[in-house]
Amino acid sequence: MFIDFSLKGHREFPQLNFDWDRTELIMDYGECELISLAHNTVNLRYKKNLNDLNNNNTLKIKTSKGKLYYFRYEYKLVKDGIIQLRGGVWLTQQPKNLRQTTISVSEIHLPIMQNGDINICFIGFSDNKWGGFRSIRKYMKQKNHDINFIGPKQDIYGYPYMPVPVNKGIEFLVKNINNIPNADIYIIFIESLKTSKNRQVWSQLADGLSKKGQKTYLNTWPELKENPKNEEIRKMNKLLQEIATCHKNIKIMELNGFNDAGATILDNGQYFLNNSGYKLYKKIILEQIEDKKE
Repeated sequence: MFIDFSLKGHREFPQLNFDWDRTELIMDYGECELISLAHNTVNLRYKKNLNDLNNNNTLKIKTSKGKLYYFRYEYKLVKDGIIQLRGGVWLTQQPKNLRQTTISVSEIHLPIMQNGDINICFIGFSDNKWGGFRSIRKYMKQKNHDINFIGPKQDIYGYPYMPVPVNKGIEFLVKNINNIPNADIYIIFIESLKTSKNRQVWSQLADGLSKKGQKTYLNTWPELKENPKNEEIRKMNKLLQEIATCHKNIKIMELNGFNDAGATILDNGQYFLNNSGYKLYKKIILEQIEDKKE
């Protein structure tokens, strides 16, 4: 296997974090027609069995000359007879001059190597993989090797987390509290104003996680400039602070009130921090973890 250590920018990937000796074949799709590829995309001629592709796994590509390449991606879509795997990263080098050719495609489980002492379970919407949140676990692991991430789903960089379906929210976690893995630390980032409406459900979640772990971290949301949604954001922040007051294991990471920490909010109530907000978020989390070690 060739590893390109010169990869920079959007192609950079910590290949050595994976345990290549423990790969497990999930599905062999056989020969497929490669249409094109790029630094973050693989396009294949559609065939029915490719519907089973799962972004929790790693795509293994073998060329007619026997060269192997590995690719992880965020999502897939079918358009004009082509299945597009998008938002991806190459674990090894990106193939060069490879298009309009036949390749062999399979899916493998590629475990990530973690040998830390602090088990952290990130809990968040299954689509909080964009922007600053996309690489937050990768960044934290690079800064603190004592961290182990746990959960049933792997992010684009292979780090586990606990996803929450976008259309289900906090209620989903309460109903599935027994499926949330035990951890030293839970970090919850649920970016939807809909969650502010049910205090009882938040209390049930806080009770459940307090029994499973040592600490649970919630964060306040930065208010937006001259935005009618600010009233709802204030209600959300107040609710989270009250939940923390009533549960000694629940801690609040304060993001509101910092000049550069802002956000974007969609019409459906979903809320995304800006780059400065994510930077502050990561800084506070790492500080809290360091405090735990001491």
